[in-house]
Amino acid sequence: MAIGADEAVLIEDAERAWDSLAAASILAAAVRRLGGFDVILCGREAADTGSGVVGPYVAQMLGMPFLTLVTGIEVSDGVLRVRRMCEGGEDIFSCTPPVLLTLSSEANRPRYPSVMKVMAAKKKPVQRWKSSELDAAAPTASATLLGRYTAAAPGNCEIVSGDTPDARAAGLVSRLREKRVI
Repeated sequence: MAIGADEAVLIEDAERAWDSLAAASILAAAVRRLGGFDVILCGREAADTGSGVVGPYVAQMLGMPFLTLVTGIEVSDGVLRVRRMCEGGEDIFSCTPPVLLTLSSEANRPRYPSVMKVMAAKKKPVQRWKSSELDAAAPTASATLLGRYTAAAPGNCEIVSGDTPDARAAGLVSRLREKRVI
């Protein structure tokens, strides 16, 4: 709110499994309830799972087109010119609303709000909705993250000893020559 949003809605639900499909279902229901939109902006991916599917799911549920990985948007005469990341560069699209766009971090540098705007934002009303108040279809299945594991990297290193940096460098060069690397 401090950087320019006119309204805010907080959807509260401690009982629902918030996988990507469930989150999209609730968000699509909230968008339907709010109505009156031209462009829906979503983040690139989930901060916790990195899935990147909530925005496209919402678009599918609303029956609207979407573009992902957007790096820039220009509007002229009601038409959007959208830049999108692709391998080796950018694609440029022309599209008309309604459309959902997932934004890459390259799309914008947010303005840092002044202290006055932060204080004023704290006084702005925030609508609070329970997910049970929304007409959201319950997803058929919920995925639960059971754990995340980091692959073990094989540790195969040698420590080159020496009393001085020059002695350690000479030892390193000697080992590299033995291994025929240099």
